[in-house]
Amino acid sequence: IASSSATTFTLWDATSTTDVSSTTLAIIKASAAEGTYTFDVVLDRGLGITVPTGFNGSYVITYRPQ
Repeated sequence: IASSSATTFTLWDATSTTDVSSTTLAIIKASAAEGTYTFDVVLDRGLGITVPTGFNGSYVITYRPQ
């Protein structure tokens, strides 16, 4: 995570942000330090990210197929 604006965003195991069967994986708070965060999870539905308006940072997502 690298950002010059303090924002909070959410990671979901979901097909979309309106997926009623979604599961919240993590909520990254605005106070989180810049850096790399590793989550050792299996995504059954897919990865969804809710990024608030005004986020001017960047994120990189990597994964390991099974």
